Amino acid sequence: MGQLELLLAAAWLVSVTGFVDPHVPLGLWNSAMSFGWLGFIAWISIALGQPFTLGMPRLRVERDVWEQRGFREAQTVLTRMWAIVFTLIAVVLVACVSAHQGTMLTLTVRVVGLIIGAYLTSRHIKASRQHRMATAE
Repeated sequence: MGQLELLLAAAWLVSVTGFVDPHVPLGLWNSAMSFGWLGFIAWISIALGQPFTLGMPRLRVERDVWEQRGFREAQTVLTRMWAIVFTLIAVVLVACVSAHQGTMLTLTVRVVGLIIGAYLTSRHIKASRQHRMATAE
């Protein structure tokens, strides 16, 4: 089991605690903690030199591509973007819960934040491919 899996298992245990005991106020903070934890994992993976976004592209591109320095740098940029997105979502969710805002607002924050992250990811991937094709010619 890798570092990412261990961190995700720890986050899952904390999350389950919020639902198992209704007297523990973690349930209200579950989404904020989850996104905060994802942000933490993303920042730590960058600090360890193993951006968490490396896993998926390794399944889709040739080995000679993912061993290139430029590929790793592009994945570090992508992981940094997700770290910022996750951290901002967590901060906004903390503000929402602190201000006793309803479920619709927190759901909207999560959905919009993830859509923005997905959009930025697709733009980054497209730009990386175009750059790789331009340098290959």
